[in-house]
Amino acid sequence: MINTTRSLWVCILACAALLCSSPSQSAWRKVYDWRIKKAARHYIPYEPWLLYKAQLIQESSLNPDAQSTVGARGIAQFMPQTWDETAKALGFHGEPTDVRLAIPAGAYYMAKLRYVWRWPRPEIDRYNLALACYNVGCGWILKAQKACGNPSWYQPIMACLPDVMKDPTETLNYAPKSVRFMRIYPVSKLAIWACLGLALFVGFQQWRIGGLHSDLTSAHKDIQTLTTNHNELAESLSSSEADNHALKQEIKRREQILLQRNNELALQRTQLAELSDKLEGLRKTNDKVKSWSIARVPDAVIRLLGSSRSKDNSQNSAR
Repeated sequence: MINTTRSLWVCILACAALLCSSPSQSAWRKVYDWRIKKAARHYIPYEPWLLYKAQLIQESSLNPDAQSTVGARGIAQFMPQTWDETAKALGFHGEPTDVRLAIPAGAYYMAKLRYVWRWPRPEIDRYNLALACYNVGCGWILKAQKACGNPSWYQPIMACLPDVMKDPTETLNYAPKSVRFMRIYPVSKLAIWACLGLALFVGFQQWRIGGLHSDLTSAHKDIQTLTTNHNELAESLSSSEADNHALKQEIKRREQILLQRNNELALQRTQLAELSDKLEGLRKTNDKVKSWSIARVPDAVIRLLGSSRSKDNSQNSAR
């Protein structure tokens, strides 16, 4: 929310500065304007063409023959390798000192750098990051972004540039200077109010983005909570399944014991029935024997028994 408010005030103050400023360096006002306007509207239509002109003023003071100490040349200050790659992509044949080629090539290169920062972020941040890349190369800006934990917006990324560059002063001032250079142009009040309206619109969109970010953060926390609950439920279910398996094994073991005891009981019942039958047979035999009378015993049997007793007695006497 702080970054949103800061960006909004930057836009409003920039528009107010344009409204209150007195034009200076009038020699720059009309130089190459139609070429700059045409190139900007073709390659970077989402930004004011005056901002591209301000960038060229910062690069070379609109001098087609400008050359830096590191070898950058022309009105757009192309390094040799960058110029060769850009000219090849556009099918240009010439030098970076030719404004007919360098002005559209610079706008094309800015559009290419802007695409590097295509992830969702405010448009002003995308363009400022592209300006920083134009000045020092995207490699340093990406290193600064990584050093700060991969933020999306311009200010947090540039805050870490001193951590990865020895002297980042020029790059840190590059984008703000481009905005300040826009003060050299006479701007109508209608354009100023349009700028303020755009600033308010940008601020509103950033406020919405901040709200969506808060909602996204809350949703992420809810997802984490649901994930934790899911894991706990999965662990509980796994434990319950283990207990259920152990219970089934115990029931199965007891069923086997019960079956074995039932078999033993059935065997004992069978043996008891057999003993009962034998006992009943003995009882009947005993009753039958008891019913016999002495008269029914044959005389021969009585004599035989008596003879047997006499013989036993004589043997006992002899002993």
